[in-house]
Amino acid sequence: MVKWQESNKLLLTVLAATATRVFTLWIDKAEFAGWLNHTTYYFVQVRGLLQHGTLAYKDMPLLFYLYGMVAKGFGVLGVEQNDAIVISTRLIMCLAPSLIAIPIYHIVKRINGQLPIQRNQWILIFLAGFLPLSVSYMPEFLQKNMFGLLILSTLLYYSRRLFEKAAVKDAVISVVLALVIVLSHYGTFAAMVLYGLAAFLAFSVVSKNRKNILIAGLALASAIVMASALTYLFDPQRFERLFVYLNDSLANSLLLAFLNGGNNQTENMPSLGGLAIFYLLLFLFYRVYHRYKSSLAIPDRIFWLANILFSGLLLLPILDQQLMGRLALFLSIPLLIILIYNEKYGFKRPWLKTWIHILLAVAAIVLAFGELMSSRIHNRNHEQIVADIKDLQSQHPLDGNDLILTPTGADHVCNWFLGVKAGVITSLNLRDFETYHNVYVLNPIEGNLNFQGIENRTIKSEADKYLVMRRNIPKPKGIEPLFQTENIEFFKLEEPPMEWTFTDDGSWSGYTKGND
Repeated sequence: MVKWQESNKLLLTVLAATATRVFTLWIDKAEFAGWLNHTTYYFVQVRGLLQHGTLAYKDMPLLFYLYGMVAKGFGVLGVEQNDAIVISTRLIMCLAPSLIAIPIYHIVKRINGQLPIQRNQWILIFLAGFLPLSVSYMPEFLQKNMFGLLILSTLLYYSRRLFEKAAVKDAVISVVLALVIVLSHYGTFAAMVLYGLAAFLAFSVVSKNRKNILIAGLALASAIVMASALTYLFDPQRFERLFVYLNDSLANSLLLAFLNGGNNQTENMPSLGGLAIFYLLLFLFYRVYHRYKSSLAIPDRIFWLANILFSGLLLLPILDQQLMGRLALFLSIPLLIILIYNEKYGFKRPWLKTWIHILLAVAAIVLAFGELMSSRIHNRNHEQIVADIKDLQSQHPLDGNDLILTPTGADHVCNWFLGVKAGVITSLNLRDFETYHNVYVLNPIEGNLNFQGIENRTIKSEADKYLVMRRNIPKPKGIEPLFQTENIEFFKLEEPPMEWTFTDDGSWSGYTKGND
């Protein structure tokens, strides 16, 4: 009877979370989701897979294959291909974040042992279906992150089972989940490696068996090597970026920016202050763990400590700031697990438990409402933008022999809606003016054209490249727009502009003075 009631509660949690996302991601939602919204990137990738059998851009393929299979199913039912692709991505992104409640539910069951799940624990399980930024932001903008969170949370559950008993079945499932992560998303792979390191450190602290510690270390190292090899096989550029981050991480870190002083010191004070509060909170969580660890079973000692360490590793101030921002998206899972342990062992007074869970529930509702409102506000003029894109296509017919240069994000919009090759300016080569019949520039206009920080900018680092990719492309002197609205500026380049610089091998390398 208790098991049946718990299953019903879990089902209702998943359904409530899914229904919320159907409302935010699907109902009355334009196909165009924003110039810098990566939604169209996933559309383009799946269309390339269905039409040509390969991804349009090199990337880890698994999520796109999943989208493609679902889209194929809708195609069998008579749905037009583009519509089937949109439906498949939205369907999976409504389900994936909602399903995170399931592994969290099973983690609570493991921690409780034979005891039934309490009311306050159900609040935490419910919150797992509404993690921060999972209502609309990640399911639209960072779909691989969102899918990765689901698989990572499931992997954490199976790691808890392995800490209890090293069953072959659980080990095989864990290996499969790790492969799914590697083949889905590089960022989730990085988070998984950090969890593996945290789990190994926790195991080393709790276990007294040196042989087992050595075996665990060798297994972790072997897994990282094999996973890295798979990443290199599918996406060599993304693999090489790992060494860029390793080499430049400290130089671009929050800590070094603060220590170097100057304007950065003042600008980074709020971030460092927030980080200090976070680590203080993590220390308090550790104190609770330390107080009760002697009363815990060995698996719980390892798992609780592993999640504390994992949380700390995700926000190390010596990491590249952009990388740290991406890794922070995975923080909600270990923090939720820490709260589950604190709810069971640390929060002894009933009124304290109640108020903490009320505050958490209110915070989740506020964040979800904020995501919903932000999504609605930013979608206000999207139908007009689609109309402008269609007008552009009718006035200036484009085909596969044309190239459009745009800021990052808008290239996928051009590819999806206009059916042409599009790319960012940093990927341009002089040969492209010979390869393509026409080279155009499309600048999305969001209030004003944004050229901030790119005047006389030469690409000397990844940071320079990233900045230029996100900015509009200045119109060279003497060129008039072929098409212009409140949302789009579109002009043609007959030849490489004198105001642009190129390296000896023809790669675009920066701007000089002279743009309009």
